[in-house]
Amino acid sequence: TALCPRRVTDWRGVPFEIDAAFQDAEG
Repeated sequence: TALCPRRVTDWRGVPFEIDAAFQDAEG
């Protein structure tokens, strides 16, 4: 969660596809 603090706030409205990709990239 160092890309954009604002993205975290909108994370709930982000599609699962992006969520899964982000989690995979983070670990």
